[in-house]
Amino acid sequence: MRSAICIGLILIVGCQMGNDPERALKEARRYTEQGQYEKALQEYTWFYRHALDYGSSYAGVRSSFVLQEWSDLGAKYPKALDAMRETRDGLAHKIENNEARTDTFDDLVSLNYYLHDPENTTKIFKGSAKSDPTLAAADYA
Repeated sequence: MRSAICIGLILIVGCQMGNDPERALKEARRYTEQGQYEKALQEYTWFYRHALDYGSSYAGVRSSFVLQEWSDLGAKYPKALDAMRETRDGLAHKIENNEARTDTFDDLVSLNYYLHDPENTTKIFKGSAKSDPTLAAADYA
């Protein structure tokens, strides 16, 4: 019975620790150094998708250092760039279907910067300006 309780506590604590942006970023960097690129990609992707759930203080790191490191990983592991493009394309879909918040466009711009694809930003902005001029004006500001 004691061992079952101990195992349960370890699982609970481990799961709570597993959902920590700082831990995820540290692990992503460690996995990259070790050449465990798939695991690094999973951690960068998790951080990008969930860090803001833990506080807006992660916004700057998320849109700069993390994207730079994720892009650098893509130079060694092309699947990382594919994942960045998929993330960007998901944001573009939200913008094109008027499901976006104003920060969605900022995220798309940041991703395109690190993907070296400013043409995509222009294309999405022009489409947004036609379909939702109010959102486009907020994005441009």
